[in-house]
Amino acid sequence: MSNSSTFDRQVPRKLQYSLTKSVLENYKQASRFCFRNFALPQAKDLCGYFCRAKIEDDLPGIAVLFPTVTVSSRPYENNTGHYNEIASGSVRLTQSRILEPNTVPRQAKFRKTLAQYGQYVLFSSDGEPSEATYLYAILTHVVDINSEKRSWPAFIRIQFPNETCTKYVDEGIDLLMRFPDLRQEYIPSAETIRQLQRRRIRRQAQGAA
Repeated sequence: MSNSSTFDRQVPRKLQYSLTKSVLENYKQASRFCFRNFALPQAKDLCGYFCRAKIEDDLPGIAVLFPTVTVSSRPYENNTGHYNEIASGSVRLTQSRILEPNTVPRQAKFRKTLAQYGQYVLFSSDGEPSEATYLYAILTHVVDINSEKRSWPAFIRIQFPNETCTKYVDEGIDLLMRFPDLRQEYIPSAETIRQLQRRRIRRQAQGAA
């Protein structure tokens, strides 16, 4: 059974929908807050951190809606911060903001540990259960550089890292493709994005003149 199939069997579709909506809504809210309350350079610097914090803050409230789902707040190594770990059936899930769809999040002890023991396969090639007891997945996203004031992501995916957390083992799940109604609600059409790109190029040209 593939990682995606296992994930879908263990993580309710409504939970996947709620997580996708949380990411989209918090990109929007973080953009609104930062660009209203800070100068442009500081708003750009802060927006990503603020968005991640708001998503983390949403996770316990989302989990409450699903009886079989729990969220645990765990400290980073050396107590430099905290992250939330979602448990749904045999899946363990964390979220991370990355640079490109195939970029694995920066090295962190908790991710490496989860990945090391989270290469879950329902049955091995000889039909016996695998030693791993869960599947580790990462909810990944990053800002679309063409978005107005960093207000929407370029992608939202469920990714499955290898046991050393250095690359992904397959293509994962494209949540924006899975939930086109959310994409339509939060992300402008391709034509609108092209218009925004042209405006940005004109502004850059005028600034350089």
